[in-house]
Amino acid sequence: LRTGLVVNASCHGLFDTQNFLRSRLILAHEEELTLADMLSDQVDLRGLRLFILSACQTAILDLQGARDEVRSLAAGMLQAGAAAILASLWSVDDCATYLLMVRFALEWFPQMHTEPPATALARAQRWLRTITNQELLLWQVNISSSASTKGPETVAGEYLPTNADHLVAVRGRANRFDTFQAQEVVQSHAAELAPDDCPYADPYYWAGFQITGW
Repeated sequence: LRTGLVVNASCHGLFDTQNFLRSRLILAHEEELTLADMLSDQVDLRGLRLFILSACQTAILDLQGARDEVRSLAAGMLQAGAAAILASLWSVDDCATYLLMVRFALEWFPQMHTEPPATALARAQRWLRTITNQELLLWQVNISSSASTKGPETVAGEYLPTNADHLVAVRGRANRFDTFQAQEVVQSHAAELAPDDCPYADPYYWAGFQITGW
């Protein structure tokens, strides 16, 4: 968090309506990163251009806890120094979130110095809600930099590490998949449904994510 430009936390989140500062990200090994930690000297977010919270309840607002301000985990992280937060309003579907985050990265990373992230997020959300099962069967995460000429899904390949076999792509209810395993999960789900249907058209899958800040 002290040295990153963009950090994606794919984990569980909890908004505490009783104690706002206890709102937290739930990390591996039952560790927690609370808003109180982020507002103290323990964690410095001032170098972050974007903090992506692929977690539940990270953008929920406390409209009653303060008279003159809106309080949320995302707003607290802005106060801690991050330039912008990408967070969710409700419990999110794992596959939909994975697809949305990958597409957002492909849309925004190549032009992150000239475009606000909210614009790229809107394009990624439109892509997710309109993609068909047939298109998902052909969809792939190509993480080779040499493949950047094969289509829009590979544009950001050069921004990814070369040790691709060790990349962790998505959590799956206590399971962790690399990018290729996650791709197989996405395609296996698509194969069970009607080819022309858009499985993620419902706002539940994409509308919960929003950008705060910038």
